[in-house]
Amino acid sequence: MGLKARPIHHVILDAVLANPAAPSTEAEAEAAIKNWLRLSGDPCEKRMSSAVFQRISGLDRIIGAIDGCHIRLQRPPIRGGDYMNWKCYYFVLLQGIVNDEGRFIDIFAGPPGRVHDARMLRGSAFYDNWQEKMEGYRLLGDSA
Repeated sequence: MGLKARPIHHVILDAVLANPAAPSTEAEAEAAIKNWLRLSGDPCEKRMSSAVFQRISGLDRIIGAIDGCHIRLQRPPIRGGDYMNWKCYYFVLLQGIVNDEGRFIDIFAGPPGRVHDARMLRGSAFYDNWQEKMEGYRLLGDSA
């Protein structure tokens, strides 16, 4: 248990490599995602997660960490230029939220182009009813 300072794309890669068996149908994939990604509504679980973050960071009422990264890809055939970043490679933005155990509780692949982290958060499904989901707790993230 505990957090390690690692870029989110390393955490994603580790998660993918740890579970190489891919679902064979769309229904299996949806079930796997619903099981894998979840922000618990259990107040006890949120208190426990908050206590871990308190020990690690000294900050109160934190139950997750949020960050975004560029995932490199080949140029898409349609509107490929929209996917190029300032380093001249093609990418898609990925936003991830993890709990105190490093388990993803939400992921969001953002739109193509240069989008600020705050705008990407506002465009995610998580943001739609975040106050209800968070119940007075907060996420830890950078100021990007």
